[in-house]
Amino acid sequence: MKQLMLFMRARGIQQRRLARAIGVSDAAISRYLSGDRKPDIDTIRAIADYLGLEPAEVCGEVPIMTDDERQFLALFRAIPESSRPALLKVAEAMAAPPTPPKKVADPEK
Repeated sequence: MKQLMLFMRARGIQQRRLARAIGVSDAAISRYLSGDRKPDIDTIRAIADYLGLEPAEVCGEVPIMTDDERQFLALFRAIPESSRPALLKVAEAMAAPPTPPKKVADPEK
């Protein structure tokens, strides 16, 4: 669980603090971090909730999202499903490469 150590460091969270927050021993967190033991799904969910992550991120199964990406995803999920297509169109338009300006014929030529 290499990702977990990165998340903890980024947030300034020590093993003991995480252990107490999610209700496991310091030794359990140490074993998760060293790879000697894998947490069960409930523990993964607790870690994810505490760190503000998705469970898959804790397991290292998806690329790490930036805070902006996480915020955007949370906002997207809060939007009613009927409004999401409009938002996606706006995002697609913003992500598209700029169209070069059209050349205007020189009337003097």
